[in-house]
Amino acid sequence: MKALVLAAGLGTRLRPFTLDRAKPSLPVVGIPALWYGAWHIKRELAIAEIAVNMSHAPETVREAGNDGELQRSTGIRFHYSDESDRILGSSGALWKLAPWVDEKLLAVCNGDSICFPGWKKMLEFHGDRHALLTLHVRAFDGADEPFTNVEVAPDGRVLGFGAKATSGVMFSGNYLLEPELLKRLPAGVSELRPTLLEPLIKERRLYAYREDTAWFDTGNVAAYARAQFELLSKIPAARELVETKMREEKSGCWVPRDWVHGADPALQGPVVLSGGQGEWATLNCVYGPRFVGIEAPPPGVSVPFSNAVVLSTHVGKI
Repeated sequence: MKALVLAAGLGTRLRPFTLDRAKPSLPVVGIPALWYGAWHIKRELAIAEIAVNMSHAPETVREAGNDGELQRSTGIRFHYSDESDRILGSSGALWKLAPWVDEKLLAVCNGDSICFPGWKKMLEFHGDRHALLTLHVRAFDGADEPFTNVEVAPDGRVLGFGAKATSGVMFSGNYLLEPELLKRLPAGVSELRPTLLEPLIKERRLYAYREDTAWFDTGNVAAYARAQFELLSKIPAARELVETKMREEKSGCWVPRDWVHGADPALQGPVVLSGGQGEWATLNCVYGPRFVGIEAPPPGVSVPFSNAVVLSTHVGKI
């Protein structure tokens, strides 16, 4: 098997934080978002070959993926697929990687959302039904924004895609794909739903593995902040990855592992800080509650230190 982390989006809903950074490169509890899905796939399926596609600010995706500390602790070395000249779409990315995928089954996840599917059980489900493509789906209720409702038969076969709603069954962005489908893709730009999903519904070869597991979007400031504060309580397995780079200084307050104990800035959790310890300490502030600091603001720049996300001079209220 091989795996792909999708990281080529523009991140428009998270601007200004994504003006010069790819959204999957931004940290969630100190770990670039793209690492979560890759780490969990490696952990569940022992897949050694994992690709990342990139377009907007590709250098930030490479920097995040080439983090030496994470490479050493996970054993993951990414293969990069550059779409900076032209974003190829959700299935165009697969077309470009077809020679690399070869004849291997492919596991795909999103690099800007965090969800830990039961990949082993999903793989068994996929094989038992002789599916060509299996979506990972989950129930959602009272969502802040609507998602496309996936209509699923009792045996898991996908019957169709309904209207967008705030409650229903949603596609989590994770799926398994048989390599023969890559031969169906047109050259260049294409999207997954019209190119593969809808034809497979007609062929009765599209299935959905339902698992009502936690799922975190990082698409806007509020969702990005929520992931920082709730991730480890809702997906406890992620703590192992987070602790390769971060430590919980006190309940709900996370700082880099290399910060000196006892010299931390004043923290009123929940708080997540990354970057240089001295830069935050010299501001002489109490951080929190509900504060995410990605990079400290320059001296003299006034920003809020509670209910906010701060990346240097970029601020988002939460």
